[in-house]
Amino acid sequence: MTSVPYRGGAPALLAVASNEAHLTMAGATQSQPFVVNGQMRGIAVSGPHRLASVPDLPTFRELGWPHPDAGTWQGLLVQGNTPPATVARLETEVKKVLEEPALRTRIAELGGEVRADGAEAFRRRLRADTESLGQVIRTNNIRLDQ
Repeated sequence: MTSVPYRGGAPALLAVASNEAHLTMAGATQSQPFVVNGQMRGIAVSGPHRLASVPDLPTFRELGWPHPDAGTWQGLLVQGNTPPATVARLETEVKKVLEEPALRTRIAELGGEVRADGAEAFRRRLRADTESLGQVIRTNNIRLDQ
């Protein structure tokens, strides 16, 4: 394969949909509509389990590929010196919003999964991702093009 850099996920998806490129790896919320509409063929899901919106699409792990569970995520971040009481209040209010059935349904339709594990779990996830991806970068001597 030849790697072709695009300036973001949307241009890469359009390149595959228009047959300019042969494949891309993109987040479910971006790529799932193309798969559902038959414009692209999904190969595998990078997260720990299949998505409700495309239940026939296996995970990399199910295919026997040595790929980590690396689904995309979104999170709410505040400054490091934000008072703990403020963080706790934000966590409580965001969790309430994410428990709304209509919101959960819509996110699932888009290929996402609601997880409101809290600030400490998110902090652990960020640390673990930084370490594991940092190791990949160091091992493969990856550098930014300048």
